[in-house]
Amino acid sequence: MFSSSRPFWLWLEFWFWFWFWFWFWFWFWFWFWFWFWFWFWLWLWLWLWLLIFVVVVLTWVLTLRRHHHRRGKSVFQGEPQGCGEKVR
Repeated sequence: MFSSSRPFWLWLEFWFWFWFWFWFWFWFWFWFWFWFWFWFWLWLWLWLWLLIFVVVVLTWVLTLRRHHHRRGKSVFQGEPQGCGEKVR
């Protein structure tokens, strides 16, 4: 297995460095992609909720502005009903 021109410790050293760099790059790329995808999906998820929040708040605000004249009034008190027409 080992020739006399190459001492045993050279093979050990080779074996050591082989596995050293193997596991080094393995874990390097593992954690690199792990955190990359983690922050990527977190970023997308936060933008999605921000979009939902903006749509809901804008809808609510625009609805309040559209029905501003009815705020705090009951529909049974003879107040104007939509489009500003008086109830007869």
